[in-house]
Amino acid sequence: MTSNPLARRLRSLAAAMAVGTAALYSSQASAVQYESEIDISSEQDLYDLQLEGDISEETLETLLAMFQSGIDLNTASPEEIYELPNLTYEHVNAIIAYRKSAHGIEKPESLVAAGVLDEKLLLQILPFISLSDVSKGKKKYVGGSVKYGLAASTDDTKAPPMYARLRLKAPFNIQGGLLLMTTRNMIKKVYSEDDLLWADRPGYSLHVPKYYVQWKNSNFKVIAGTYRIGFGERLTLDNSTKSNPNGFYADDAYNTPQDLAAACKESKGDYSGTEELCNGVQGVETGDYTWSHGFRGVAASGKLELPDVELNGTVFISYEDKSIYQYELYDTEACEDPHSSSKDCKTPPIYVALDENDDLYGSGIKHSYRTLPSMFRELAGGGNATIKIGHTGFVGVTGYGAKSTFDDLSPYKLDFQEWSRIPYGGPYGAIGLNGGVYLNKVSLFAEFARSFDSMPDGKGGGYGVVQRTVYNPSKKQELELTIRYYDRDFANPYSRATAAADEYDGNRGRNEFGLRLRYYGRLPDWVFSGQADWWMWPHDALTYDKDLPEGERTVVDNSMPKGTSHLNLKTRVQFVGFDLVQPWLSFEYRNRDLGFNDNSYENSKGELVGSCYDAGSEYVKLSDEADASVKCRGQFYRAGIGTKIEPLKKQLWFDLRYQHEFLNDKKYVDELRQDVIFSLGATYKPIPELNIRARFRYLFEDIKDNEAKEQSIWAYLAVGYKLMKLYTFNLRYDFYHYLDDRKATIEKDSRSQHRFRFDFEAKF
Repeated sequence: MTSNPLARRLRSLAAAMAVGTAALYSSQASAVQYESEIDISSEQDLYDLQLEGDISEETLETLLAMFQSGIDLNTASPEEIYELPNLTYEHVNAIIAYRKSAHGIEKPESLVAAGVLDEKLLLQILPFISLSDVSKGKKKYVGGSVKYGLAASTDDTKAPPMYARLRLKAPFNIQGGLLLMTTRNMIKKVYSEDDLLWADRPGYSLHVPKYYVQWKNSNFKVIAGTYRIGFGERLTLDNSTKSNPNGFYADDAYNTPQDLAAACKESKGDYSGTEELCNGVQGVETGDYTWSHGFRGVAASGKLELPDVELNGTVFISYEDKSIYQYELYDTEACEDPHSSSKDCKTPPIYVALDENDDLYGSGIKHSYRTLPSMFRELAGGGNATIKIGHTGFVGVTGYGAKSTFDDLSPYKLDFQEWSRIPYGGPYGAIGLNGGVYLNKVSLFAEFARSFDSMPDGKGGGYGVVQRTVYNPSKKQELELTIRYYDRDFANPYSRATAAADEYDGNRGRNEFGLRLRYYGRLPDWVFSGQADWWMWPHDALTYDKDLPEGERTVVDNSMPKGTSHLNLKTRVQFVGFDLVQPWLSFEYRNRDLGFNDNSYENSKGELVGSCYDAGSEYVKLSDEADASVKCRGQFYRAGIGTKIEPLKKQLWFDLRYQHEFLNDKKYVDELRQDVIFSLGATYKPIPELNIRARFRYLFEDIKDNEAKEQSIWAYLAVGYKLMKLYTFNLRYDFYHYLDDRKATIEKDSRSQHRFRFDFEAKF
């Protein structure tokens, strides 16, 4: 086994930068709820940040929902305003105080004039905020917006996918919304016939996935339709996209396709003929606009203000048909335990229903890698009660229960695989207690929860606890420490509490103990951000060969051994002392097993192979009698350097960056695989109404082997124009070209892809 000297030096440097910077400024704190400073002007900027590793997928989801909906600074709660990027609790308190003293915020610039925010910080939150009219005698009782978009590419052979979103504001504080979508790649409903499961081929179809009507005043709020909800530290109940949820809100969010998708998702099964699948449509095509499920039903909340005490209550009920990835299912009639390796416990095949005149009729071809629409219905209900004690703190209790029911597909009786997010076997839910205390510059938050489930091989549920401490020595600096523990049986599908990205049986917040330290600080000429996250698996996650008698079972998968610890470090430093040039440096280090740290290992066959990091498993020898697989134990390093150049303030700026990655790969025994990323972005606003954006990126994964991974160039040009502050037009063109010599690339009809996107929004 080998350990690379370069890897040791990089690891030491990562630790020194993250810990050293935190130590240097710990007396002034520094922490932020997002991974790095957010400075964007469009929705696409958020996707770019996630693509380049600056933010996680979870943060992307949070910021996208905020960008699409906007935080109304005149009506939002402190918890909602704190969701805005780059703000500290001190900023939020200052905004609330100014809003109260000025009887509302008429213009965003007034926050700068009053000294609540500086100009740079205001510009950073502008894309995420809105302001309802507070002018006396000018209140608008009817209004709203309509937004429409479509996506296409030169590879398409079908009509493009589209979406339309309508939002209305009516008298008596009534609001409503509607989301419409057309899709091309979604199959129709699965049905049973001749003791087999079938589904028609996908076709162009219209969907109404989200809709709502909402009424609210200063003390009460009611919604009917689609919504999301969450409370406390997100441990007991949370399906929102917020970092600090406190109740429910309307849900009409959607996801924009970023990549082309496979045009054909069929497999031959038993068919051995020469006819092409999918009616000959192969290759790739534009992906559909998509949506994720929250709740659909009714929710209500109210508050009662007493001297020094405020009582808050929320109740909800939901009944929604939901989609699921086809391989997350198994047939309980054929399989007693989904953990079994028996072929009877695999997902039942879903055959392609064809017309009798089709050349492939009766051939037994199957759907593959599909999301199955409306496969089950979930009934859920619960609520929250919270007592706020002046400005001192609060305490609350949250609980919910849910049950999923599948369609009658006799002779099949479907349930969830053990690795699905939703527990199999029957009803599930959780109950928890949360609270917080405000102590001058220190705020303490905690939540304790007990989950319940019906899995026959479990304990009926488990426990989880989260404690978070926030320290604010000044308005521009913040330090946050989060401690969490989730036992192996804490199978709560509606927990979104702080957790590492790895999963145990479909849930991130399960079988984990960890500490996370985050900081953020804006000094006169510098911006510092950083995160250190350590976690371990407190219990073994063993998989046994359950086809053997109980006394003869051997371990076949020890993918998460007890005591395995991990570490993620990330830090970024930017100099902002010059208006023209603002350079930055970043470093990131991830370790999947702190007890291993080698570039290679001896597998179960006695061969020396490279460790892996990004995907797959390592097959190791447990003993002379047994072999097992463990999750990848490799390491990852990313060093970045870049700068923002702004020759014309607020009119023209450039973003230049270079990133070099080192990571373990199975093919490298004595060294690390290397990837490089270079990107250049430009934004030009010749007039306030016109926004022209362009971006170029070069990616080369595994720079020593052009036949192994992707090498590509990607560029786009986007033009946005706002007419009379009421109408917004956005047009975008993407060019993607593959440079590598992988077999899949060589077999493409063309190495180049051309993509188009158009959006239009009208406010009234």
